[in-house]
Amino acid sequence: MDLIVGLHSIVEALENPKRARFEITTSPETLRVLKQKISQSKLDQLGAQVNVYKPELVQEHAQREYEELGFKYSRVPSAIFLKCDEIKREGIIKLYQDLDNNKNPKVIAIDKVTDVHNLGAIVRSAAFFGIEYLMYSRKDAYKFPPSFYRIASGGAEHVELINLASLPKTLNKLKSMGVNLVGFSEHADTEFSSLKEQSCLIFGAEDEGLSNAVERLLDQRVSLKPAGSIKSLNVSVAVAVGLQKFLG
Repeated sequence: MDLIVGLHSIVEALENPKRARFEITTSPETLRVLKQKISQSKLDQLGAQVNVYKPELVQEHAQREYEELGFKYSRVPSAIFLKCDEIKREGIIKLYQDLDNNKNPKVIAIDKVTDVHNLGAIVRSAAFFGIEYLMYSRKDAYKFPPSFYRIASGGAEHVELINLASLPKTLNKLKSMGVNLVGFSEHADTEFSSLKEQSCLIFGAEDEGLSNAVERLLDQRVSLKPAGSIKSLNVSVAVAVGLQKFLG
């Protein structure tokens, strides 16, 4: 089960046909706000179970759910949370199929970025720019905490998230399929001007940059040139700026 917080994220999850078995716990006030976005007839159609409590009781129920699922509890915003089935991700095989069929999907990869809040912000930006596939590698957790969904603000419902055991191995496979690998680095000498028809944009952690294993595979190394005295950006901001510059 996924535990989702953040009103916008909850609405997007309820609208996602890949989700099922919805249980909403909320306060009367927030339920009225929710029904301005999702009608009662839609909730009935989804078979959603709706539990309504005073706000302080919503928080008590949330704390129990967090603990049962192994998450560290933090107060849920707007006194509402959603439990539902996880999305069945199609994964890397679907990306390979799209490439074989010349569909030219929009693909990005995140190298050595493990902070879940950064990843949530990146997913939100990826969804905004119509990214279809986002590849990453997280070995420390098998599912996302509620805070990830809140920060992603519904983006996780629209981007195919692919958790890889080895990002370099997958990038090497994409390279063999004709995908142009473009890595962002503050140490690159050139600014980027245009993309080849099928490319994968790769971003690294702001403190370490791209790993050597990924660097060796790149077809292009590009940078975002600063206009001021600060030379680097938080990775989630760098992704948003990069996508605006090259895909916007």
